Parts: sequence; structure tokens; C-alpha cells
Amino acid sequence: RTMLPPLSRPYDEEVVRVWDFVHSFSGALKEYTTLPSMPSLDTLQDAVNSLKIKSADGKKNRTEAVQLMKGIAITLCRVISPSLTKTLSSSIPNVDTVGVDGVSDGPQKEADVSCLPVTEWTWREVARMIIIWDVLTDIGC
Repeated sequence: RTMLPPLSRPYDEEVVRVWDFVHSFSGALKEYTTLPSMPSLDTLQDAVNSLKIKSADGKKNRTEAVQLMKGIAITLCRVISPSLTKTLSSSIPNVDTVGVDGVSDGPQKEADVSCLPVTEWTWREVARMIIIWDVLTDIGC
């Protein structure tokens, strides 16, 4: 009995899912991304593999992998930031005071921003708020 070589290399399921999402919506993500181009499946898998392995040899690869993953995270946070901002800035009007003495309903129009700024320093906080928003939405709050 002879074993045939594998047709492709093994990929993590999550890596394939992220790659598929990013490439399926690459046209829509183009205006939000800081990446020069969307990563290939092999590049993404190599990045994840280099983050899993802790060795002194792969310090350069690890730095590149962190930059790639950070770029993907920033892109995804920038896409959802306007929806998160809209949710955070919405308020329930007090029906007793709306229209009385110039009180208006909702947030102040002058203070509104279209979205939370997502940078390499803020993306983690934006991602945390997105996860909390999603959980609260799922439980009906």
C-alpha cells in the first residue's frame, strides 16, 4: 500500500473562515483597510502558525504576523464602528419633556460623529465594545 501525498497543506478552520470572509467582502473592505492587499490563505495560515510557535528564530516572522492580524482587526473594527456609534449615541426620549421649553429628542446633532476612531491604539477597545454590544443584543438588552 502506498500513501498519496496530501493535495494541500492543512489549514485551521478559523483561518479558512477569516480568509473566506475577508476575500468575499474585499471590495467593501477596500476603503477601510490599512493593508496593502488582502492576504492569501497561505499567508494567513503562516501568520497564525508563527504566532503559535514561540522561538527566537521567528521574531521577524512573528512581528510581521502581528502586523497582519492587527491590520485585519483594524479593518473589521472600522467597518462596524459606524453602527456601534449609532447604537451608543442613541437615547430614549423622555416623553414628558420632549417639546417643552426647546427640549429635543435624541442626541445633540452638533456633537455627533459618524464613527469611533479606529487606530492601532484604539481598535482593541472598539472590538471590546462590539463584543459587549453583540452579547447584550443577543440577551435582549
